[in-house]
Amino acid sequence: MAALGQARASLFRRLNAGISRLDSLHYEGVVAFYANSPHYGVIEKLLMYGVFGGTPRYHALLDTSRPPAEEIVALRMQPRAVLENEVWAKLKQLLREAKARAEETLDQAIADALHPITFADAQA
Repeated sequence: MAALGQARASLFRRLNAGISRLDSLHYEGVVAFYANSPHYGVIEKLLMYGVFGGTPRYHALLDTSRPPAEEIVALRMQPRAVLENEVWAKLKQLLREAKARAEETLDQAIADALHPITFADAQA
């Protein structure tokens, strides 16, 4: 599959429309979504950046004619909300990462217990 995206392949630039990577928006980019809204001052823009991050799609879903609190509830917290599953997916990802770190720490502790470094080993 990776070979299909190579420059000499017939499907080059067709698999991803020529976009190799999309970066998250920085705060300045997110602010542009709320430029003409009377409900979004500096604090509200920071809130929305904190809640939705730098993902353009999430900010594009917002109705800026409504107050920020209503939009957060409507998009994230109500049953069958557009971004309802994003919260659970992020929590699962964080738990998987924490579990992996805990397993690595445990493995290292076991390895250290099985092969302790002595003072003589440290000097060599």
